[in-house]
Amino acid sequence: MSKKFSELDRASSLNNGDLFALAQVDAEAETGYKSVAAPVSDVAQKLLKNTLYPTDLNTEHKNIFGAINENREDLNDINTILDGFSIVNFIEDKNINSSGEIIDAEGFCVSEKIPYTWTGYRRYYCDAADTPGSQCRIAFYDSNDVALNVFTAPSNNDANLGRYRAINAETQVSGAASYVRFSFIKSYVGKVAEHASINPTIYWTATAIIQPGIVSEVEKMVPIAEQSNSVLGSNSLTAEASSLSSNTTLALLNAPWFIKKNVGISARMNFSSFTSISVGKGYHKYRGKWVVIDGTNITPYSSDGSTDTAGTPIPHGLTISDFLQLSMYMGQDGKMTLSVNSMSGIFSTIIDYGYEWNYEPFIFGSQNMTNVKISFSCFDIRRPLWVFGDSYMGISNVRIGGQLKNLGFFNYCINSIAGARAVDSGTPGKSSYNDLLRMLAIATPKFLLWTDGMNGGDQSNIDFLPILISLCEQKGIELILYLPPSVPTINHDLLNTYIKSTGLRYVDGNAAVGATSEGVWYTDYLSSDGVHPTDIGAQALAARFITDCPELMQYGNT
Repeated sequence: MSKKFSELDRASSLNNGDLFALAQVDAEAETGYKSVAAPVSDVAQKLLKNTLYPTDLNTEHKNIFGAINENREDLNDINTILDGFSIVNFIEDKNINSSGEIIDAEGFCVSEKIPYTWTGYRRYYCDAADTPGSQCRIAFYDSNDVALNVFTAPSNNDANLGRYRAINAETQVSGAASYVRFSFIKSYVGKVAEHASINPTIYWTATAIIQPGIVSEVEKMVPIAEQSNSVLGSNSLTAEASSLSSNTTLALLNAPWFIKKNVGISARMNFSSFTSISVGKGYHKYRGKWVVIDGTNITPYSSDGSTDTAGTPIPHGLTISDFLQLSMYMGQDGKMTLSVNSMSGIFSTIIDYGYEWNYEPFIFGSQNMTNVKISFSCFDIRRPLWVFGDSYMGISNVRIGGQLKNLGFFNYCINSIAGARAVDSGTPGKSSYNDLLRMLAIATPKFLLWTDGMNGGDQSNIDFLPILISLCEQKGIELILYLPPSVPTINHDLLNTYIKSTGLRYVDGNAAVGATSEGVWYTDYLSSDGVHPTDIGAQALAARFITDCPELMQYGNT
């Protein structure tokens, strides 16, 4: 699959789960200047913003690429420098061993075969500060799939380049390489990149960037023409395994992570003997919740990302044998209804999840299982209006989402988690944009109210917003932005000035609480933590949401 850069939506430039092999940037041939490279972190960052000049370019190069950056609508100019992108998927739960064999390895992934023709040096970077270098391998193979050489990225970390391995294909690869494959930890947000050069002392040119995660190309999103069908429902997401060995997880990695309500999971399995199963969303992850079902009880669990907490066991009274079928549904009230069926009948119970059920759905058992299936479905994803946000959009009396609920307006989809920001910033990550892409692969809203902005820094949000704006234009979505109020430790004047300059609609959170540039709010509106609103502050913000985005009212009340 190959496309010209101008044909790719900006939002798809660095989609999770794909390898974007960048055609060599022959700037010398196209512009008269020599090709110059930069650390992969800069390249990845600039590509994400559709800004193609790295930080160490000379003035002439900056002028050339800067002109393209300033004229974001005229992306055709980039084709004079880039021939295009090739997209190569990765294979999950596989790794490359020291002999070049592709082996089963949960938590890792291996790229598909990438044709290899370069005869000079290549340098490989793993741009994730916490990624052990020994986990990143590069293997060269001949046309008969025989491994010629396997290289492991060293554990040393250069402050500018990240972990890297420079390889001279002419002298270090034993034979004519036909293709190359990479392996890396799939859960890391970091990127692996390939740079090429005739000589390591001359110019390095970025030729590939790999980013692990969820595959969500724009091509897989619901077209504008199908937007009206979104309200009619959509196919549920499903993962199946004919057999699943004990303590092996089956997960739905493409399911949305942070939807607050009306989210459901169903699962089924067979077994010859039964000990227990664990099923839910976000195993060992921040505000993830699951249940462990054994022969006697259902035990609810929750996690803060570092510590798991068990709730009071609930006796189910079932005789579990041969099979198990279950459903879990967190509804409009934030309570999860669990129904479990086995040979002796069905048992149901209600557990208060408090509108927190985060990260990917999963299931595993303490025994071997067959015919395993897990599915994800969400009523709210068919709503015409989606609201994305951070802790401010939580569902409580001191949060905007909770006060909107108190006002009686709650019939829209809320996607939020404390600490959320537009682009990913850690493991397991709290990227609102990544979750938006997961949701757009299922349905398309009419309105998107984007309230991220408190976290990540003003400049990072400013750099991201053109990507979001372009995506919404392509999808026919009306985008409504939000002016986050400044607080004593965070000034948002830069971001809010930029948002006003876009000409888009926005909710004025700054005005709602009377925030000054110094972060002073109306009396008693700001909580003692100096970041979040009090109940009266949340009420003022919710009321402003209704006046600046009255579409929140048009789908009925709760």
